Amino acid sequence: MFKRFKKSLKRFTGILPCFLLFPASSFAASTDVQETLQRLIAYITGPVGVSIATLAIIGLGIGCFVLGRVSKPAFFSTFSGIALVFGAGTFTNYLAGGVGG
Repeated sequence: MFKRFKKSLKRFTGILPCFLLFPASSFAASTDVQETLQRLIAYITGPVGVSIATLAIIGLGIGCFVLGRVSKPAFFSTFSGIALVFGAGTFTNYLAGGVGG
């Protein structure tokens, strides 16, 4: 029985950070999927996301170019991923505008 409890506790602690990072989405006050997704996107591309991305670039830049402990492909792939996250809205608006007329 104790093993089942430990397994359940591990699962819960794996899910818990998601609820802490996205508290507005975890309350499920609204059943509107679009509103929930918009809140999530606003949270990721908002000030918190910009701060996390900035810290990631600074940390990887120091690790790559100063300490030499992070490979350059890892640095540039992280940089490209961050650029995709923040550029996805513009790209999607461009595509939606092109399709709609």
